[in-house]
Amino acid sequence: MEIIKTALCSYGLSGKVFHAPFINLHPGFELIGSWERSKKLIQEDYPDVKSYSSLEALHLFGMPNAVFADMRITRAASQIDDYFELILYYEKLRVKLKASFLVREPVPSYIIHGTKGSFLKSRADAQEDKLRAGMKPNTYDWYTEPESEYGLLHAEKDGKVIREKVKSSQGSYLGYYDAMYQSIVHGQPIPVTAEDGINVMQIIEAAIKSSNEQKVIAV
Repeated sequence: MEIIKTALCSYGLSGKVFHAPFINLHPGFELIGSWERSKKLIQEDYPDVKSYSSLEALHLFGMPNAVFADMRITRAASQIDDYFELILYYEKLRVKLKASFLVREPVPSYIIHGTKGSFLKSRADAQEDKLRAGMKPNTYDWYTEPESEYGLLHAEKDGKVIREKVKSSQGSYLGYYDAMYQSIVHGQPIPVTAEDGINVMQIIEAAIKSSNEQKVIAV
């Protein structure tokens, strides 16, 4: 039987994930890793599984041709990698992803440089802050980005150099669940496919191998 590799999400953040026993009971499945914050929790049940921080989705640029990664522990008390930097290699561009627990001063979440200018964005979304504050996402203006979070565009437009703030489109987590409903009930395309999950796991596997072997890994 061919082995099917899988991974767990948020193990240790929301309790033991419901499908973990399924993996234990079926020899056709192999657990390769887990997104979690406590190495102890995952290794009690899966001692041979690697732990790592979650990787952002690849939907903006698609699958790269190769990956280079540096992953390590920077805090004395940490049991898992708490720092990573990845370079995703595409035919005509490079994409860098990085994260660390040792960052006191926030830096832009998105930094984009092109032939005609640059775009900087402080963070992707602040809906989670509103949810933690007890607000409900059921109003027409549920998440309207405050001006302090606007992106900065410094570029050339119509032959002139501009430097201006750019407001993001209105965000809403509910759009995902509406799309799932439409997919289940009416057969519409699913918003996040199994292939998307497989692609993320391929990148994570390549990143771990790259960091261990200190070389670029083709994907």
